[in-house]
Amino acid sequence: MYDAIVVGAGVMGLSAAVELGRRGQRVVLLDQFAIPNDLGSSHGETRVIRTAYFEHPDYVPLAQRAWMSWQGLGDAVGASSLLQIGGLYLGRPGSALIAGSVEAAMQYGLSHEVWSPAEVRERYAQVTIPDDYVGFFEAQCGVLFASECLGWLMYRALATGVDVRPNQPVTSWEASHWGVTVTAKSGTLEAARLVICAGPWTGEILNELGIPLEVTRQTVGFTDPTDQEPFSSASLPVMCMEARDGAFYYTIPICQGVGPRSELFKVARHDPGIEVTPQTVDRTPNPTDAESFVPGLREFLPGAAGPVAAIDVCLYTNTPDGHFVVDRHPEHENVVLACGFSGHGFKFAPVIGEALADLAIEGKTELPIGFLGVDRFNMK
Repeated sequence: MYDAIVVGAGVMGLSAAVELGRRGQRVVLLDQFAIPNDLGSSHGETRVIRTAYFEHPDYVPLAQRAWMSWQGLGDAVGASSLLQIGGLYLGRPGSALIAGSVEAAMQYGLSHEVWSPAEVRERYAQVTIPDDYVGFFEAQCGVLFASECLGWLMYRALATGVDVRPNQPVTSWEASHWGVTVTAKSGTLEAARLVICAGPWTGEILNELGIPLEVTRQTVGFTDPTDQEPFSSASLPVMCMEARDGAFYYTIPICQGVGPRSELFKVARHDPGIEVTPQTVDRTPNPTDAESFVPGLREFLPGAAGPVAAIDVCLYTNTPDGHFVVDRHPEHENVVLACGFSGHGFKFAPVIGEALADLAIEGKTELPIGFLGVDRFNMK
């Protein structure tokens, strides 16, 4: 019998398993596919990490703690997991992106500057900014080397004794006052507690709970600018842009040496795509996919709108309010869950792992996750 069963070996499940194992728990980690895989939301070579969180100021302390954890992970394995290059956000002064970032930075005393269009152009000639926009710059922003982070988390999971089992789809689970039973491909497992981090498959595993999750197909583009130097990490920070039509884009500059995709310029439209299921999503890029992100480059970074060298397909798992769900199961105190990371969760994985371990072992956490509770939805 295990102390904990963790379902899902993406970045959240891995982080939870690592934290539980670090605390002396006997843990088994299950995933329905190979580990790692490119079928969920954790694959890819790079991710944005930022702290002036325009979506909600309550994310800031979580982001700061996660930042320290990623740095600590890199120190532990003797390699860098995070490249700090700052973040530049473009939008109208009263837009959600700019006003929200300023509010978060002011509330938590984050280092930041607000620049006029002329000041943005003076610093970054490769950026096009309308005269009625402003630039918000934060120093504590950068790039996570995502695929390497997953590898290091797996290393730590194994080092703490986690029993990692790939290709084990979960067909059912039950919980009672004495523990939990999980039925997977290889048989039935028992434990004191259960942690569910199933990403786009959460709605199936927790269908009785009725959390209003929407899975959408997302595309990420990679371009190969004719002149790469202005779009490299040495010349350009991470960027987020709110277009005139309300579309939201983000970019990651060229980062040499991390992997083939990282040596291209990364861009995506952050807004939810078409609704799909994990089983029916078309994972093959098509020519029209570029139409989701190329307009953003033409508007703000025309020099990077060169040939589209590659397109990746991934999945978002969205909640109605765009915020995560990290909580105990409302009917089973020994079951905890994390889902709905809506395309901006990867950066938080270490602190989400801590919160899940706290909830699983202690039934509560001192981490400020109250606004991520499951009870904010009217569920059946």
